[in-house]
Amino acid sequence: MWGLFKRWADRRRERQRALFVFYDGTQERRADPARVWRALINHAEMNFEDHMPLADQGHEPEVSIVLKAIREVFEVSAWDNRTLTGLTDWETLDLIRQFDEYLDELKKSTDPSQMPYLLSVYGSSTAPEPPSGPTSSSAGSSSSNDASPTVEASPSSEPSATPS
Repeated sequence: MWGLFKRWADRRRERQRALFVFYDGTQERRADPARVWRALINHAEMNFEDHMPLADQGHEPEVSIVLKAIREVFEVSAWDNRTLTGLTDWETLDLIRQFDEYLDELKKSTDPSQMPYLLSVYGSSTAPEPPSGPTSSSAGSSSSNDASPTVEASPSSEPSATPS
């Protein structure tokens, strides 16, 4: 009975934290969506707006650049036949789709007055500007702490990419 209550409390706490949940090829992981977004748009080798459309069409070297960036940002590895761990290229590219869906859901379900900075980063037209500091439009001017996502492993092993 205690275990059931603990799992319920853990899920409730995770929902309140608004962490992005995804499967890394081995276990379920969690990441701070604001840090993931900043790391994607400030990536040293990938220009999100230029490379993503070409990668979606299957153009090289854009697909390889995008795959590398996603793996770095989400701290996931490529599929390994020996260990049977990691994500295939398709699963890696799908992380962006899952993350985009998560951000859309977050924008819909979050009161702008409670999280104005996050919503302004994700493009909500109703959110006020952040009080100070870098935004998504200031690519290349963030500190290493802001640009690297915080990704946490979860004891659960079920894949999921939707907000809990």
